Amino acid sequence: MFAYRLTPQQAFDLLVWRSQESNVKLYALAAAIEARISDVDLPSEARSSFDRIVHGAHEDVQRR
Repeated sequence: MFAYRLTPQQAFDLLVWRSQESNVKLYALAAAIEARISDVDLPSEARSSFDRIVHGAHEDVQRR
């Protein structure tokens, strides 16, 4: 969802499409993608941005 800026429904639809196109069960496809995600190495700048998001998200919730 993050990489393509998709809504949850759009991400699911993409997985369904890829599952059907490749004739691979949806669960197996999602598991394979999840396993490969751990191999992605984010640049330190991107990791720092995620750190700021994770550490500051509670402030957004508290403001509501």
